[in-house]
Amino acid sequence: MENNTHLPPEDPPSEERGSVGPFTMEEYELVEDILEALASSDDDSYSVYVNVIVEKLNRILRFHALALDMPEPGSAMGGFAQNEEGGLSGIFKEIVLFNPHDFELRLPSRTIFGKALIDLEISFWGFLSFGIERVFDHTEMGIGFLKSVEKHLSARVYNRMTAELLVSVATNGAVDRTIREKSVNYLARLWEDNTIHAMRNFAPLMESIWNARKEAKVVMGTMMGIQEMFDMQIHGATHYFLDFFAEHAEDEEVRGAFREFLFGATYEELAGKDRERRTKGVVTTSGMDLTSMGLRKGGDTTMREKALGIYRFFTKRKLEAQARFIAKAPGPKQTAEELLLIYFIENNL
Repeated sequence: MENNTHLPPEDPPSEERGSVGPFTMEEYELVEDILEALASSDDDSYSVYVNVIVEKLNRILRFHALALDMPEPGSAMGGFAQNEEGGLSGIFKEIVLFNPHDFELRLPSRTIFGKALIDLEISFWGFLSFGIERVFDHTEMGIGFLKSVEKHLSARVYNRMTAELLVSVATNGAVDRTIREKSVNYLARLWEDNTIHAMRNFAPLMESIWNARKEAKVVMGTMMGIQEMFDMQIHGATHYFLDFFAEHAEDEEVRGAFREFLFGATYEELAGKDRERRTKGVVTTSGMDLTSMGLRKGGDTTMREKALGIYRFFTKRKLEAQARFIAKAPGPKQTAEELLLIYFIENNL
């Protein structure tokens, strides 16, 4: 079988830059190793995977080049400028006052390209993950490839969630204007680097919380969430998570949002469990579908499904919070992540 795995991009990798298009050198070399393993196989049917992977890889590299060709935020054509104090100025400053329903259409072209690029990369890493499972089955090499691929897939899913959170904060009229402006600033600057793998500032904090939530056990018990928060700390959640909750423990909005996050259930479902607690003193997870929020459990759950489960979990809570806000219904009007992101921005973490 013809080995066409090494197709260098027009902009070749450099040690100084440490990336190939939007891929880190580690990611790019992993893709090359997978392609070499497929191309060296005696099974000619594997050539189909090689061709599709190469095609998808080159498409992403071309798309990334187009994104970089867009006017940079900061240029006159880019629609973004900073005043002498480092804040937003010009037409871009007013974006935070526009109708939130068309906010994303007003973003600079480069930011729009960057956000679309994340979706392409999620599709790419997802295809690699499924392909490795099918081609390499449960071989030692396949397990090693799968673990690495799903780590990078998870990172891209978290990138997408972070971008969505920034949009949520920027378009929330109830949030202080200064915070909204900073969210727009971060969103516009998020795609400037040659690689978007490493998010700035608060993103690693959010990732530590999401990673810990994937592993934390749901106990419920007294419905205070103490056991669940302790378990998240054990699994590596940033200490700012507990700091924020301790500072706002008396805030009903915060308590409601965090209980949804910790227990993996809606505000409405938890209200029923509260009634059970008042009657019996302690509650259990019996009678609750803890997968309804997208959090699949089980030792055989792949890293891919855990990451996608966290995304489903986040999306469901975000939509329900928005619905409560519109209907003026009881319950949290923001997700725990949005509240945390505002806290991170306010405290320059």
